[in-house]
Amino acid sequence: LCTSGVSVTQWRNEFLRWTDLDPKCVGRFTAQTKDLWVDDPATGRRVHLKEDGGLARAREAPDHELHLWESGDAPVGGRVREGGVLVTTFHMIGYSGNRGAESEAVMRAISSREWGLLLLDEVHVAPANTFRKVVEVVKAHAKLGLTATLVREDGKIEDLFYLIGPKLYEANWLDLQNQGSIATVKCQDVWCPMTREFFAEYLRTDSKAKRLLLYALNPNKMRNCEILMREHEARGDKIIVFSDNILTLETYARRFGRLMIHGKTSEAERQQVLTKFREDERVRTIFLSAVGDTSIDIPAANVIIQVNSHFGARRQEAQRLGRIL
Repeated sequence: LCTSGVSVTQWRNEFLRWTDLDPKCVGRFTAQTKDLWVDDPATGRRVHLKEDGGLARAREAPDHELHLWESGDAPVGGRVREGGVLVTTFHMIGYSGNRGAESEAVMRAISSREWGLLLLDEVHVAPANTFRKVVEVVKAHAKLGLTATLVREDGKIEDLFYLIGPKLYEANWLDLQNQGSIATVKCQDVWCPMTREFFAEYLRTDSKAKRLLLYALNPNKMRNCEILMREHEARGDKIIVFSDNILTLETYARRFGRLMIHGKTSEAERQQVLTKFREDERVRTIFLSAVGDTSIDIPAANVIIQVNSHFGARRQEAQRLGRIL
């Protein structure tokens, strides 16, 4: 389980990179991709959900005739005996609203199996009310959670001890830096006084939303961001500019003519932007909203500029720092 469709693709790629698993045995379940096959008695083969008659067959088939992988052992005595890896998101499993027919069929296949291991990336999100049901839906013999930031501002982090289990291991960041396993990072605040006009309006308004926009779109802050961005681009660095506010993000990205990713960016476009950032030497800066805080692998990045954040939340600061470690 991970937190976004982009991270599903990245996790699947890493499973295939570091194991000898057959790609047919590593499935995905996202809003865009639903890997599910159903037995077709007429042909003796497995039919994909998207093939003609696949969905109709899946609706009628018993659970043991639904398969999350293209290849695998046949059921024995009505029990599924096949093995494989399924990569999906907390949201896809924990969603409590009405599901489409395809998603409903995949969920039947997931919930009717006994899983050997439930691996939860960014496990600190699991105690959230919308996600904690995933550990009930997925019947797993073992659970393992991973996170770089075992912190929640709502105090629910201790719920992980009974949802998942006790903490088994924690690495010290300073030790990892000294060993050369992660980069050494230098952090610095850049103070940007407001222009006279922006500051006067900031004092006049009582709207928190308007005040946020005034300090985020402060011309002096925008100018400093451009100076830092162009200076690091000239040095050959790869830069991520973070902004939680979407209007601010779009304004900066369009003004500077740079690529951006936010919540409404499609999964396909996100993959295109990240690929260009990793592989194209001409693309040295991307603008990210809070969707870039977790579960996105961007090893090329070595500089972060943060325009505004979620009120200095400890978890968010650590997660964003992790993008360049």
